[in-house]
Amino acid sequence: MISLEKIDNRNLDEALRLNAIIFPKYCAKNNYLESIEGKTNSVFWIVKSEGRSIGICGIYVLPIDPQTAWLGWFGMLPEDRRKGYGRETI
Repeated sequence: MISLEKIDNRNLDEALRLNAIIFPKYCAKNNYLESIEGKTNSVFWIVKSEGRSIGICGIYVLPIDPQTAWLGWFGMLPEDRRKGYGRETI
């Protein structure tokens, strides 16, 4: 069973650890911080399975199209891919 834990100051380091593994060429730190501080309409979560962190995901809205939400920073750890977690998350 998948659960989502909203990224905040308490779990930011864990989110950044996952981000570094899943997206080694890209850092979402500024995105996460802007979300935590309420500077954007973006929201990000750590994806968990049985209490273990297995991925990250987020939803964002562009100011020019506030009626549409977009999936962003979505990914699973390499060892947890192809197990249906992504499908279950969205």
